Amino acid sequence: MTHFHRAIREIEEKLGLTSLKQLAKVAGVQTVFRIVSYYADNRAHHSVATIICGRHEKPSLEVQYLEFLDNQTIHHTIEQKALEQFMTIIHRVRFDTLTYPIEQLSHSQTIWSLQRAVGRFTHEVMINPHRQDKPYRYLINGIDGYLSDAVREITV
Repeated sequence: MTHFHRAIREIEEKLGLTSLKQLAKVAGVQTVFRIVSYYADNRAHHSVATIICGRHEKPSLEVQYLEFLDNQTIHHTIEQKALEQFMTIIHRVRFDTLTYPIEQLSHSQTIWSLQRAVGRFTHEVMINPHRQDKPYRYLINGIDGYLSDAVREITV
């Protein structure tokens, strides 16, 4: 486990989040995404955005910022069309098979951990959102374009 993996897990633990596996097992839930934003330079509050896609309910986006607003959850709405566009990107880049070169994270000031759970299957890709290598730039642009509330920086 890398330093970055430990830092991401520590953020999730400090916020007391339910694991993706547990969320994905809830009846009616099809897919769960989690985006953890880690700022190595501490210029902003680390954050975790969880997106739950169910069969019969509108998708939800819940964001928590570590040590901001007493770690309270901020609820956002996601338009179905935006979520569909993001899901299209996930499928086109074959997200479930991606791995990110760890050496490209070593000098990054910002790291995003994009996690996905479907049933018992989970996958995680850590990315440097300031690099523009294919296919990761499609993920970065998809998050910025369709899920911008998930990675909004709240400065310290």
